Amino acid sequence: EVFNQDPALRASYKSVVTAIGNSSFSFVPERLYDRNAAPQIYHHLLSGSHDGPYRIASSETFPFVTVFQVDALLDKTLLDCFPTGTIQHVTSFVLPVFQSMARGEDEEAVFAFVSGEVLYVVCFKTGELKFCNRFLFHSARDFLYFTLLVYKQFDLNPSRTPLLLSGSLLKNSSIYNLLYRYIRNVKFLEFPPGIHIHATLQKEPAHLFFGLLSMKACG
Repeated sequence: EVFNQDPALRASYKSVVTAIGNSSFSFVPERLYDRNAAPQIYHHLLSGSHDGPYRIASSETFPFVTVFQVDALLDKTLLDCFPTGTIQHVTSFVLPVFQSMARGEDEEAVFAFVSGEVLYVVCFKTGELKFCNRFLFHSARDFLYFTLLVYKQFDLNPSRTPLLLSGSLLKNSSIYNLLYRYIRNVKFLEFPPGIHIHATLQKEPAHLFFGLLSMKACG
């Protein structure tokens, strides 16, 4: 119904790419990935009900492919609306941008990307990806726990290692206030490098659109 009523969605485009953010996923090293095998053979790597189709996203930046599952109804709807479109996982776009930004930090950085009640925590050390996972959170304490878990796992100092936030999170939220009590250097990300934004959008907090703009930066 939304597709039929929105002129922008019904317009003709050279290409359409959809980023799926709220699905289970796993990284499979290139050397272990069998391109001739059906994606379903990797179902044991994913959590969830396994009632939706599996998809594969290759990476030009990292030495792995991403195996992810898409809700069956959502997958069918996307294919019906955009039959020549491509379905990717959101990590295919945010990770390369995070990596470019991590190189500007001292030695290490932790990124937190929020999509609804899904939290992605990503850790880079000296520009190398060390950790990436998604967590479902229902409170500020959940958010803090999952974030500090990564700091502890990689022996990071919350007083020194920065936490860079993006996605659907506000500065006056209980989550931000709690994070700021435990992590000294908490900041929101700006627009991805090389992205030119209309003046109207520049008035809005850049981090809120980070997922969408990362798709543009990687496009």
